[in-house]
Amino acid sequence: MDRDSTGYLLFHYVALLAIIFGVVALLEGLGIEVSLWVGVAVAVLVGIGYPIVLSVAGIEPEQWS
Repeated sequence: MDRDSTGYLLFHYVALLAIIFGVVALLEGLGIEVSLWVGVAVAVLVGIGYPIVLSVAGIEPEQWS
């Protein structure tokens, strides 16, 4: 897929949301109470970490660089 396309960018935003919801669901599945602030912390950490990981891997969307 072309890294400059809107579809590629949309894919990564959907993946970012899926990872955030997946981490929150995993925490709840482990019996950890996920309050609003824990959810916000997860969203911030994933929101900062995901683009960094993609950048290091060299597969980030062109619009992010």
